Amino acid sequence: MARAPRPHEAALELHAIVDPFKLFQPIAWRARRIANAHSVVVFGEQNGLLFARAKAGRALSNAALHSMRRPIPLPRLLPLQQLQRELQAIAQERKLNLHVLPLRAPQKMGGRLVGAIAFLTPPPRRFEPQKNTALMHYLEHAGLAVHKTRITATDALTGMYQLGYFEQHLKHEMELAKRHKKPVGLQFIDMRNLSRVNELGHAAGNVYKRTVAELLKAKARRTDGIYLWGGDEFTIIMPGVNEERAEKLRRRMLRAINSRMPEARKRILDSIAPESGEERKRARAHLAGIDLGIDVGHATSERLTMHELLAAADKRMMIHKAQRKAALAKNT
Repeated sequence: MARAPRPHEAALELHAIVDPFKLFQPIAWRARRIANAHSVVVFGEQNGLLFARAKAGRALSNAALHSMRRPIPLPRLLPLQQLQRELQAIAQERKLNLHVLPLRAPQKMGGRLVGAIAFLTPPPRRFEPQKNTALMHYLEHAGLAVHKTRITATDALTGMYQLGYFEQHLKHEMELAKRHKKPVGLQFIDMRNLSRVNELGHAAGNVYKRTVAELLKAKARRTDGIYLWGGDEFTIIMPGVNEERAEKLRRRMLRAINSRMPEARKRILDSIAPESGEERKRARAHLAGIDLGIDVGHATSERLTMHELLAAADKRMMIHKAQRKAALAKNT
């Protein structure tokens, strides 16, 4: 018979639903208490990178935690050697022992690595986390809770985080940017003519949307956060990007995605009629008159509030879209 979740484990379930971005803080507090550790740091995973998310204990100041928020590549093997090396200097400076453990989804859900947790303990004490049954049970439950946030916060079709998670992430990045005096870039991306592709059936529109989403994820930087903004719009949060860099990234994204639209057309046709025939001919004729691709606008957080940043990126996207349509009309 399965063990019923304890109150603090049930609280994690609630956090995962109500406020997933702040889930890591209660994990840090509770893990430190169960392990009786000096300090604990919890890391979350995004695009194959580890990011410091929360701390509990006195060994690390808030400033030290913020300085650790740069991405750490996930090693292929456990224990987490790269993360261990990153934290070792801090542990040595404070004369503490360091232990790093993975946070994983349950094996029945794939067992993927969703984060890590680092324990800092005083030297005289022998810390053996694998022998602490209560701690290991809790870390299993914490891994499940973090895994569930990814499921509930992502769109089933594209695999991207949805709008409810976006504002928390952008607010968090702008707070970090203000602290470190570095800007945050934001891209607004609009798919061209999704409604016209949907005239071939929503399955065709889904293929188009999924193809664009896959290309965006492939071309964005690993440290960027990509979100589904609406039915045919996406947005990308780009930490540490100034105006000049943002414009270069905008142009690069445009070229990368729009150059792959012949592939998108083929995928759409294959989803409608895999083999040649009248249905495929009709679909090809319909698609021939449709301009597929994206329009991109960007803005950076320099001298802007969060809501001004959103409005500026959206406005630029609409301007670029209007300019493209005007140029197209002029040439026809």
